[in-house]
Amino acid sequence: GRTPLHMVIQYCMWTGDDCAKVFLDYGATMDIKDYRGKTPLDYGEDCINLPNIFSEFIIKAECANLELYLNKKVVSDLLKSYDRPLGSFQTTCLTELKHMKTKKIGSNNLYDVFSQYRDPKFVMKQSMEEAIDSPLLDLEFPLYAQLLRVTFERAKVRRKLLDLAVENVSAKIDITLPNEVKRHIMSYLNDRELKSLLNK
Repeated sequence: GRTPLHMVIQYCMWTGDDCAKVFLDYGATMDIKDYRGKTPLDYGEDCINLPNIFSEFIIKAECANLELYLNKKVVSDLLKSYDRPLGSFQTTCLTELKHMKTKKIGSNNLYDVFSQYRDPKFVMKQSMEEAIDSPLLDLEFPLYAQLLRVTFERAKVRRKLLDLAVENVSAKIDITLPNEVKRHIMSYLNDRELKSLLNK
């Protein structure tokens, strides 16, 4: 079948560019193929701005050191097709990220949502949740506000997955390691691998 991103792009004349941006922030895959062997980009003939939307998402993610599970050739081709000054958008992203790193929230900073995703203990802090939910986030971080919110919600789920994985391993394998060490080891698994581990 086709993914929601395929559909949004196919009908972008009616849905607009913003829908594609939201799907990308929520983790939609750009290079996944449908039953015809087409990627979402292949449906973008009517969306003149689509390559730029994809390119800007890649630049945003790379500047924030987020993992992109994309074929390197797809990334390279998209960045080559970007019809605006690449350095200018990168500078804007890096400036916003620098500001994020200075935005203290208790013992954390806002950038921790990205940098500490592997073991997201920050989600337990009420002050962090309030900062993420604040309408001021959109004003201070127009490029990254939505991605921060989505990543924070995913981090809440990941924290629970890590807790369950540590319990699961402790119950199945008789290893005398402190839970914190087990948790650190489990933090190297991605979300899909953690879910797979829990289903065994």
